[in-house]
Amino acid sequence: MRPVRLFEGLHLHAQSVALLDASGIATTYQELVDQSEDIGLLPKRRSLILLLCSNTVDAVIGYVGFVRAGHVCVMASASLSSDRLDNLVKQFRPNYVFAEPSAFSQLRCKVVGTVGKYALVQIDNDEIDLFDELALLMSTSGSTGSPLMVRQSYANTWSNADAIARSLNLTKSDRAVTTLPMNYTYGLSIIHSQLYVGGSIVMSDSPLSHRGFWQTLEVTQPTYFGGVPYSYQMLDRLGVSRLSGSSIRMLTQAGGRLAPELATSVSDQVSSMDIEFYIMYGQTEATARMSVLHSTEVRVRPTSIGKALSGGTFRVLDLDTGKPVGVGEVGELEYSGPNVALGYAESVSDLIRGDDWNGVLRTGDLATFDENGFFYIVGRRKRFVKLFGNRVSLDHVESHLSSLGITAACGLGDDALRVYVEGDVDAAVVHRAVASFVGVHESGVHLIQVEKLPRSESGKIEYANLERLTGL
Repeated sequence: MRPVRLFEGLHLHAQSVALLDASGIATTYQELVDQSEDIGLLPKRRSLILLLCSNTVDAVIGYVGFVRAGHVCVMASASLSSDRLDNLVKQFRPNYVFAEPSAFSQLRCKVVGTVGKYALVQIDNDEIDLFDELALLMSTSGSTGSPLMVRQSYANTWSNADAIARSLNLTKSDRAVTTLPMNYTYGLSIIHSQLYVGGSIVMSDSPLSHRGFWQTLEVTQPTYFGGVPYSYQMLDRLGVSRLSGSSIRMLTQAGGRLAPELATSVSDQVSSMDIEFYIMYGQTEATARMSVLHSTEVRVRPTSIGKALSGGTFRVLDLDTGKPVGVGEVGELEYSGPNVALGYAESVSDLIRGDDWNGVLRTGDLATFDENGFFYIVGRRKRFVKLFGNRVSLDHVESHLSSLGITAACGLGDDALRVYVEGDVDAAVVHRAVASFVGVHESGVHLIQVEKLPRSESGKIEYANLERLTGL
């Protein structure tokens, strides 16, 4: 049986607006179907296409065309460095690259077709063995900094778009504005769910801190946007009140744990404006999102990730036995559902592989749940360290500092907790506060002040790049 494809129902919304650019110029669903078909059918056989993504109408038209035609897209950032681009091409040997021409300077290629400022170029004619249900390759980091990619199927993308649309009560009247890159799984899922329900998407590459974002809001009148914790830290600094009187009816948050104080603050402020605020949890390995904490629950349970999306199931498993634990006990969070991806890929030879995970994902997150069935993430299994015999959660330390208004990232040095603190702080006070919180002598904490912590395009801290800041 042929797998369900994500964009099969676009023709049902022919005259509705599908895409808008930041200035408000619209592309209807019929135009999206026609233009995407023109580019998607140019490769004469099923191919692997490297898409260098930007939050533009042109990029989405190409992406939709390739998925509808049954090609497999490798999603990467348009700002990818030349070294990383070269490595990605060597690793997966794509047949085509879809990008703006400036990306082709180091590639031997033949231009096949164009969509606005984007061009489709052929760089390899070899036939690649591709699993029938394979649709996408997504980086686990959102920046393709890691050679490990997640293999997502057509059924994964369709089922997750459907579950998200149901959980957020999305309709064809909704209009999302992009705040996250489309090569990041959370950002792409917003595009998926909007096109799935027949809604529209404003393609903007301006961050919340940029004046252009707020101008776009006024011109295009979106009804919602999504953000990662960093987005809401930024919004908090700018003033949540600037959303008052806007067209926004809903905000969503995923991509990491939001400090409970900030979650409560945002929830309280937007509720007075009749704006809903949903907290969600997801991973690339589950296509995008796995759970939702409804707006009415955020004030009551600001530390919760909510409950599994429709069609999904959570269990918390004992770290030693793998058996389910009871209410209030800590273990590894397991998720089951149709949006669990097929598995990982490290090279082109992995693309013929079938479903390695069979709908079950061990998330690597430590979690617990309460008597009402709400789940809580308490840390990462790999983010626990032994310090002078004490078991320390690095995530817990970061959360504690965040509650004190300090932005920090933690790692382990030589027998010491290494704390990278962003911005101008009283180093001695922070040093003592961390040592006291962890329960070790101050000599067990090394504090390193940095101007800015390294972050990915999606706003997540890049822990692998921390030591480069100080040359350690």
